Amino acid sequence: MSKGIDVSHYQGLINWLRMAEDGVTFAFCKATEGSEDGSAYVDPTLEYNVKQAHSVSIEVGVYHFARFISVGDARNEADWFIKNTRGLPITLPFVLDLESNHCKSDKEMNAGARAFLERVKEKTGHPVMLYSFGNFFRDRIDKQLVKDYPYWHARYSKIGPINMDLEDIALWQNTSKGDIGDITPIDMNIPGGKWKCWDKDHETADPKPQKPKPEPKPEPKPKPKSKWHEVTGNWHGQTLKEGDHGEPVKQLQQMLCKLYFYPDKHAKNNGVDGYYGEDTEDAVARFQKINLPHEVDGKAGPHTYAKLKEEIRDQKKSKPKHSSKKVSGIPVKGHIKIVNVARAAFICDRPSDHSKNLSTAKKGSVLPISGSVPGWWEVIYKGQRAYVNENYGKRV
Repeated sequence: MSKGIDVSHYQGLINWLRMAEDGVTFAFCKATEGSEDGSAYVDPTLEYNVKQAHSVSIEVGVYHFARFISVGDARNEADWFIKNTRGLPITLPFVLDLESNHCKSDKEMNAGARAFLERVKEKTGHPVMLYSFGNFFRDRIDKQLVKDYPYWHARYSKIGPINMDLEDIALWQNTSKGDIGDITPIDMNIPGGKWKCWDKDHETADPKPQKPKPEPKPEPKPKPKSKWHEVTGNWHGQTLKEGDHGEPVKQLQQMLCKLYFYPDKHAKNNGVDGYYGEDTEDAVARFQKINLPHEVDGKAGPHTYAKLKEEIRDQKKSKPKHSSKKVSGIPVKGHIKIVNVARAAFICDRPSDHSKNLSTAKKGSVLPISGSVPGWWEVIYKGQRAYVNENYGKRV
């Protein structure tokens, strides 16, 4: 299977020969953010990464991180992207990285995304692709976009991209914790069914028509089974998994919410509905990633149950003296302590691996939080919401 990575200046100066020796066959490099009239930004490693990767026969694409606030601004961002990638040896698509909405509505955001992709394709004649992630894709992205353009989906899971069928996408970013070519962590990607759909050289010719065989008589279809398996009683640690539903699942979801690992923060009751779907599996996996790093499977068994009970008990015992109900008008729902770092963790402006670093928090320092989103703690920094990677914060 092809190995692919995506990189930016966060990885420093990459040894691309080592990447090729370790089996990397394609890479996407960060190019730009914003526009020439706005927050103009060019990744300082863009030219180095593209040329060095190309020199060792690694196929290269580039991406632009979207910050546009209108359709017109999206076209300006496209022009900025084109200006700074012109002349580079790029063989894979130009990508729009769409992870947040800065427009007045989702409708305008989707129109802006389409305007960006159309302008880049029209001005360069080069194939284009859209990138987004999990729940943002599910809730905010116009699905017609992914019918009209190849789509690159980020969703960190062992069992599949979820929200999309692997055969229906060009690329799946399946982890942000890869380890390859002396670089860790790094985003890793797996080709999907529409990988290289833009490349005519990869199209297969239609086979010669054959005489149709007589169709066999259809056999009676078996009665479809229910998707959900009912579980009853109370949850005392018996293993729960995707497809289960009932009171034990609801109790699991309530425990997760107490620790701010919401099954679905934007749904009614934060996703507490008694159904163990993909969002609950994701919440369990996020909890395990921090508290049971050797047992990250998205299934809630006796170890997960015991750890949830322990964390909830510790949460009740530990109430820092500096705790308050609000900071700068933002409700405080707890605190985290910075852990699992050598010296400090980054405080970021948004929950994304491509975010801007606002500051750092020293190891052992305690920060107030207003909640969490998948993969990130939502902290309160200088009177505003900011984000710390979930791996570097532990509730106190």
